[in-house]
Amino acid sequence: MFKLSKNSDCLETHYLDEEIIIEFFINKVAGNSTDQRVFLKSDGKRFSDGKTLKLQSGKKYVLKVEILPGRQLESISINNKPQNLIEIGKSKKNMMIYKCVFDTSKFKLTDDRQRDALVISCNIADVGIIILPVQCKFYSEEFSDRVKSGLTLESIEVIVTELRNLKTGEKESVAVSEARIKNFTNNNVKDNKKSKIMGTIRMEKKNRELPY
Repeated sequence: MFKLSKNSDCLETHYLDEEIIIEFFINKVAGNSTDQRVFLKSDGKRFSDGKTLKLQSGKKYVLKVEILPGRQLESISINNKPQNLIEIGKSKKNMMIYKCVFDTSKFKLTDDRQRDALVISCNIADVGIIILPVQCKFYSEEFSDRVKSGLTLESIEVIVTELRNLKTGEKESVAVSEARIKNFTNNNVKDNKKSKIMGTIRMEKKNRELPY
């Protein structure tokens, strides 16, 4: 999405806003089951975010990343562990698609009545490093039944806005403008009341090491 804007200090200089949409999809590695869904727990106002991702320790999950318009995803890590990134390719909509498989075997189990974070760190060419901590609870095998119900996760969407100077072509700024969790209701209908997770996400300069 492009949008022209004028600088209030210099009306002769025009700027171009471009939105980059990064969408994350998380599913179980199917194994013997055909149900690959991942679920959310609705927490209300008890914790910093209203919804909690439910994952099981000792399992493998597929993370798919879609970037529109297409940008190169140079690297990705999950909870400080670099992942083997697979480039699926470019769609007809000029969207770049990637995926990786991560293992939760060494993730610490979440204590009762507590929440942890699944921290996704992405290094995107010409954008920067996006660090996305998603509120999460890691369950043991003993409580595996609890990860099989709740609100079905659709995706986690992050919108980054770039501001470019039309005169020089240079990028003036880049920032996360919105981040939200999208889910389906119990009736498998898309929930329009998306849970915002703005405030937990941040960006780092590329010449710095990933903090996660």
